[in-house]
Amino acid sequence: MGNATILVVDDDQDVLDIVRLGLEADGFSVIEAMDGESAITAFEAHRPSAVVLDVGIGRPNGIEVCRFLRGVSAVPIIMLTARRDEVDELVALAAGADDYVKKPFSTRVLAARLSVRLEHRVEPAPSEVLRFRNLALDLEARSVTVDGVPIGLTRTEFEILALLLGRPRRVFTRAEMIDAVWSQEWFGDYHLVETHTSRMRRKIVDAGGPRVAIAVRGVGYRLAEDLEQLASA
Repeated sequence: MGNATILVVDDDQDVLDIVRLGLEADGFSVIEAMDGESAITAFEAHRPSAVVLDVGIGRPNGIEVCRFLRGVSAVPIIMLTARRDEVDELVALAAGADDYVKKPFSTRVLAARLSVRLEHRVEPAPSEVLRFRNLALDLEARSVTVDGVPIGLTRTEFEILALLLGRPRRVFTRAEMIDAVWSQEWFGDYHLVETHTSRMRRKIVDAGGPRVAIAVRGVGYRLAEDLEQLASA
């Protein structure tokens, strides 16, 4: 993956060594941290291309560090967890993580997920700024605003919204959304589409924006409830 630098955070040196060796074999540069404070310090000093972050690293824990990083950056964040409870995975996603990997894991799979996150981009629409009612998405600046006030979307949430705004009259199947946002190299479950889309929609509504990403039963998602909403936007 070229010269992309990855910050890897885990309180187990053996895990750090394994991940570092695996990622370096795939062409990544690796920065290591063993606790939350050093992770934040390393992030601010090096501004890595992506972060691999263990949930259980003490205080601040991985979820808290994820929330902090998401507040200052849109870089991809992949959480590592030894837990099997789906609730923990959903908590990680709600904190702003783009993906999660359960231990034990293959470093080749981790490297592949990182490559997908770093390489794939939604194809730009003809207009650099896409609008729907009081919502605006700037493709070049990769920013989203409601009435001019910025909303903090993750990279994945941004790309889902860009997909829907780029073709507002189309109903996208979940498979099409996976191909467009995650590419065909897909490692997750379909429920991740619902999780990321629902979280993106909630952030926009909470900020006073329109309800977007309407579920079409048995198919997938479209931008608005019906064509009348689009006509009046």
